[in-house]
Amino acid sequence: MRAGKSAQQGQRHQLVFYERQRLRMLLSYLLKCGCCGGLSKVSQSRYGCSIARNKGTCTDRLTVRQKELEGLVIAALQSRLRERRCWRNFAMNTPTI
Repeated sequence: MRAGKSAQQGQRHQLVFYERQRLRMLLSYLLKCGCCGGLSKVSQSRYGCSIARNKGTCTDRLTVRQKELEGLVIAALQSRLRERRCWRNFAMNTPTI
């Protein structure tokens, strides 16, 4: 019985660790500046070039609201995935968990 209880605690620990590690933003680690390749989150609610903001070595000073950009990405995905050939391609190339 001890081994079973220990295994359950181990599984619970893994779930808690996973919950802490999951990304909170839809586009986390996916966006980069088109000019310099810098990271893209510049404030809690806006995306833009962090290099331009912090170092001033990039000329791209434009920012976009997070909700606006995520809405556009979701709308584009929904539109594209309605096409049968795009859905098939997406399903074939998406890794399963």
